[in-house]
Amino acid sequence: MSPPSLPDFQLLFERSPGSLLVLAPDADFTIVAVSDAYLRVTRTTRERLLGRPLFEVFPDNPADPKATSTRTVRASLERAMATRAPDSMPVLKYGIPRPQSEGGGFDERY
Repeated sequence: MSPPSLPDFQLLFERSPGSLLVLAPDADFTIVAVSDAYLRVTRTTRERLLGRPLFEVFPDNPADPKATSTRTVRASLERAMATRAPDSMPVLKYGIPRPQSEGGGFDERY
């Protein structure tokens, strides 16, 4: 009898119903993995995200002078890395870049 094969953990992660994003603990918070649900929510592809800095792919909306989501998220990530403890943020507004094929711009999310 052959031993049972191990589950494909990458496939399990990618197909998870949760909107999941994994970042490298580097200064740019490089995106190293995303779930299919995250791709649907952000209307993008793995090819567009993997290996790229988080705030390069998801910048603040330049048309919104009050946009502070990148500063807020960066500060939270930096606190979590410095303290090695979970960090929480208030609900915040952020813009998800809309694909050029759909006119570009940003879709507002919370």
